[in-house]
Amino acid sequence: FYVKLRNAPMVKKALDEKLESIFGCTVDDHAEMKVKKLVETFKYNAIVQNLASTSADDYKGYRINDSIALQQMNRILELALSHPKTAEALAEVIDELGTDIQDDNIIRCYGVDANYYYITHGLCLPILRTLMEKTLMDDPKKVMGRLEELMVKHCDNGEISAVMDYDVLVARYYECALSLSSITLNQPDDYIEKYQNEYYFIDQLYRQSMECFYKISPTIVLYEAVQKVKQNLDLQYAKLCNRINLEWMRCVKEAGGMTALHGLRQQDFYDSLIKGIQKKVVVIVSDALRYEVAQELIGKLAARKHIAHLNVGIAMLPTETKFCKPALLPHRTLRLYAEVDGTQNMGVDNRILDTMDKRTEQVDAYRQGAICVDYKTVAEYEQTKNREIFKHPLVYVMHNTIDDKSHGATAKDIVENCRNAINELEMLVHKIHETYNVTEVYITADHGFLLNDQAFEEKDKHKVTEAALEKSSRYYLTQSVASVHGIVKFPLAKVSGME
Repeated sequence: FYVKLRNAPMVKKALDEKLESIFGCTVDDHAEMKVKKLVETFKYNAIVQNLASTSADDYKGYRINDSIALQQMNRILELALSHPKTAEALAEVIDELGTDIQDDNIIRCYGVDANYYYITHGLCLPILRTLMEKTLMDDPKKVMGRLEELMVKHCDNGEISAVMDYDVLVARYYECALSLSSITLNQPDDYIEKYQNEYYFIDQLYRQSMECFYKISPTIVLYEAVQKVKQNLDLQYAKLCNRINLEWMRCVKEAGGMTALHGLRQQDFYDSLIKGIQKKVVVIVSDALRYEVAQELIGKLAARKHIAHLNVGIAMLPTETKFCKPALLPHRTLRLYAEVDGTQNMGVDNRILDTMDKRTEQVDAYRQGAICVDYKTVAEYEQTKNREIFKHPLVYVMHNTIDDKSHGATAKDIVENCRNAINELEMLVHKIHETYNVTEVYITADHGFLLNDQAFEEKDKHKVTEAALEKSSRYYLTQSVASVHGIVKFPLAKVSGME
């Protein structure tokens, strides 16, 4: 390029005049790095042009005060940033040739809160670190504004962008948490309404932030600061959930128990919602589909122009798959049964529905031709097979992506399973509507789950010392009515529909 430029004196003269008018310097053909001065001038003015010069600024000799020159320089900057390849090239050039304009010195002179016009990688790191260490929890709204500004002014689609995406979700969480009104409510139904309108968003932002966190490389220079943000978030979220849970249980006990709640009971799902439908209907039972995950799914379906509505139901207790899932099928009676090994199960019309064939027999007894199928069968999207499946008047599809893969899994795996479930259900509903000519589709869950990326310490666990028919990490069945500190007991018949 430089050889050709030397052999074209008219072009070189025109280029020199243009560069001189904008940057106050030209290409230095006698230096090894021929555009170093140009890059330094460009970098400095791109960063500080919005700021008043100070005597402490060691680089003020680079300052361009001519407004027309600045406009032309900014046009070059805008052109470079308008395409990922040129934006990346610009960042490389600034990193290689603009090192004498040290980002640390600019930060030291003007501070992390200054209104920089363009933000280099070296400026972005201390700004992000300060936001995470000093501002995120106390002033999330300010942090979100600053992060939006960084995203515009700092062109990076890699690791730093992943950190900023994470920080935005955390800031939104804290903004939502700080905006919550009193969590001491009068009636149990008030908590249901509150969850539908506000509390679910807390759960959703926490899950989404965790999903984003696990996309950040541990090798990034800011990783230690990001980890501290996550540790604080885990702790704050756990405290908030515990406070809400304690107030919720207090309210339920004062109201006389779970019977004080008004709403669709899980055991009444078929009779209340499905039985009266006279046309083909598909029911998708998604194991462990949390309400907030379903709320995100609603948005995905809406983007595909599907009309979807989200309502709440009251799950049976204990919220265990072997009890809750069969209760969603048509039935007359539910009864607690003791297995040979001493564990408990639930009979549906005096049968244990532990296979897909038995479940098909159960639904067929209430609607002739109805069937139950596993999601994996329909997920193959073999059209001939699926057309036959969805010709049936009632189809229950058992979708187990979250529950099956999350027992004993890491938090990273669990949030990935939730994302996979959303994507799978979105595609399945779309296919059912568009390809298999079914207009009525219901998605429901047997239960949800609690999520926090913290290990339970032994001191935080309640030990069950009284006799129990069955016990697990979240419930136990006992014939004892004695009060136990930290434990809330309910009569099974009043919370489950089981006899």
